[in-house]
Amino acid sequence: EFDEDLIAKLGRERVSKRRWKRLSKDEQVQQAHEAVSDPEGYQEGIEDSNFHKFLKVLSLLIGGEATQEHHIKKQIQVSLENIPCGPGMVDVLE
Repeated sequence: EFDEDLIAKLGRERVSKRRWKRLSKDEQVQQAHEAVSDPEGYQEGIEDSNFHKFLKVLSLLIGGEATQEHHIKKQIQVSLENIPCGPGMVDVLE
């Protein structure tokens, strides 16, 4: 089942509020579906919400395999640097 509030919001943005009220439930669902299925409208929505900026930051932080490998190597390097060297080192590792 669809969230009626979300469908109504999508539909009212696509058609006028007045026209929206006159549409049947099936027509409202169809208008909402068209709103999210339209590639141009989808891209506009992404840009209006700045979601594309979030995706860019997320890809930089999590990224692909190379980025994840870099973060894991860095974490291991920091952990190794924090291991105390000298007398009693074996006791720390146990």
